[in-house]
Amino acid sequence: MARLDDGVLAALLLTSPLAGDGPPPLKAREFWALVDEVGDLTPLLAEVPADRPDADRLRALLGRATAFAFAVEDAERQGITLLSALDPRYPTRLRTGMGTQAPPVLHTVGPLALLDEPAVAIVAASAADGGATEDPVVVDAARAAATEAVADGRVVLTAGFASALDAAATTTAIDAGGAVVGLLSHPLITHLHTPEVRRAVHGGRLCLVTPFRPNAPWSPVAEAGRAAVAAALAERTVTVSTRAPTLLDDVATEDAPP
Repeated sequence: MARLDDGVLAALLLTSPLAGDGPPPLKAREFWALVDEVGDLTPLLAEVPADRPDADRLRALLGRATAFAFAVEDAERQGITLLSALDPRYPTRLRTGMGTQAPPVLHTVGPLALLDEPAVAIVAASAADGGATEDPVVVDAARAAATEAVADGRVVLTAGFASALDAAATTTAIDAGGAVVGLLSHPLITHLHTPEVRRAVHGGRLCLVTPFRPNAPWSPVAEAGRAAVAAALAERTVTVSTRAPTLLDDVATEDAPP
């Protein structure tokens, strides 16, 4: 494990889900409230004031250093980097855009510099419907949007390879010589041995990132969290739709049938 700044180490010990048993890590609001209260977390590594109501929990979390070191070494062997919100490499847009909801830790694979580049998120208008992201019309529109974003010098932000739309936007951007941030709500570890992912990561054109445990399964809650992070991380969002124009599109509102 690479040597970490003491403040960053404290932040990771308090927030990382990778260090095994013990009390639950601090959630985003709890973490940012602590940072606002004490400022530098480094002194907590030596001593947690006994008069704190959360003293036992903080001591237990900060005492996971050995288990945490083994967990980080295992993650690093898989190519995963843990990025604390107190690390200077943490994306600025995420902190300013989400405030006290900004994820305290990100799990990343690939060039971290891409996280701070101006990004265009590509999503389906009816992504909640599920089937929309597989529609050929939407997929073609996603390819066109990715090509345009790369030509404009922007990083493309997708959900990695979660759907046909995401895979099309991701591969199109990379094939066009651009770069992609794949923000995941699906397990990060499922992508690590895919040849196309490895080539793009090693070529500096793909950064996969998730605020969840690398092996955490997809859930509606995770997808909602991913969407909030994407909205903060992206400079703008391109929404592609399957909806075809109808005759009603040319009817003034007051003339439309009830």
